[in-house]
Amino acid sequence: HAARIGVELFVVDAGWYLGGTELWDYTTGLGRWAADPARFPSGLRALSDHAHGLGMRFGLWVEPERVDTAIVNRTRLVKERFLATTGGLYHPDMRNAMAETAQICLGDREARQWVLDQITRLVDEVRPDYLKWDNNYWINCDRPGHAHGTKDGNLAHVKGLYSLLGTLRERFPDLSIENCAGGGHRLDLGMLQYTDSAWMDDTTGPSTHVRHNLEGLNSVFPPAYLLSFVMDSGAEPLRHGEDLSLFFKSRMLGILGLTWRGARFDEDVNENLAAEIAIAKALRGAVLDAAAFLLTDQVMAKGGGLLDVVQLYSPQHRTAAVLVFAADEIDWFTVRLKGLEPDVRYLMSTIWGTPLGEAMGADLIEIGAELLNASDSGAHLVLFTPIQAPPGRSTR
Repeated sequence: HAARIGVELFVVDAGWYLGGTELWDYTTGLGRWAADPARFPSGLRALSDHAHGLGMRFGLWVEPERVDTAIVNRTRLVKERFLATTGGLYHPDMRNAMAETAQICLGDREARQWVLDQITRLVDEVRPDYLKWDNNYWINCDRPGHAHGTKDGNLAHVKGLYSLLGTLRERFPDLSIENCAGGGHRLDLGMLQYTDSAWMDDTTGPSTHVRHNLEGLNSVFPPAYLLSFVMDSGAEPLRHGEDLSLFFKSRMLGILGLTWRGARFDEDVNENLAAEIAIAKALRGAVLDAAAFLLTDQVMAKGGGLLDVVQLYSPQHRTAAVLVFAADEIDWFTVRLKGLEPDVRYLMSTIWGTPLGEAMGADLIEIGAELLNASDSGAHLVLFTPIQAPPGRSTR
């Protein structure tokens, strides 16, 4: 299903390892670094090869910094001295005997090397193209012998993480790494240096919530770094949804992701999903290495606004794309662009090149483009491309 609708990267999320049998139990077995043979009888490498054979890249969820305490000190597995403690406790609010998980302190050189060895072995065995690097627990470690003091354990851990990621990227230069930490808790410029994408928020709907995140974070991070998913939900159903285009375009301000159970979708739905994915690819190709400009007020996370507009702009190709999200009450709107060259004429078109008009860059900046809200969707996409002059003539 995924390959047929144009998905480029297939990711297996949490719970692939040998461990618990309860739904949503991602703790039992964490730190074994071994796939569950009952659910993956051919191993993860076979699944990776299958995805590659279908023309997709293959990704895998990992949480290297946390471990199931039940496996600590077992043969060839993590040592107890690697675990971070505060006042001798894995969790400040419970006895160690009650703690189901603990953090591995990456401030400790031996612990950091152990984690690196496990990841290296996994990548060599499975050959994933992408790691979804999660982290769902952290404390300030004050344990003696971890190369930090009593108050800078968290700083030492994060610096150790940067070092670990740097080494991993040197060893596997083609491996992409997603910064996925408890739903956006590690969105910092240090992680931007060592990772290729970032999961913004475990709350990945409704669309206004996603756009709120993207419109704010795009002032700091590149759009191509920020990831969110279109997910089937009661509020925004992908099957018989009222405005599939709105759901998808709201995520096209960053990296478009999709999660769904393929068996629940018929060919008509798959066709609609494929059409939206094709638009996302066309947008990415038209506005390479885009920066983002918010042209209106930021949409509120809970919605309620009538209009929010974002411009993606590629200095490399001098192209811009404007994504407009308008309520039904809006009949027309004026969009004033940024960053265009004032003395260049631009073609306004659909993403597929259907002409909508022409205007000088200065006019688009000072006066703006007036657009009608004539679509059934609450999302609109307009491309602005410099018009190439005939041979021997300048566009200026």
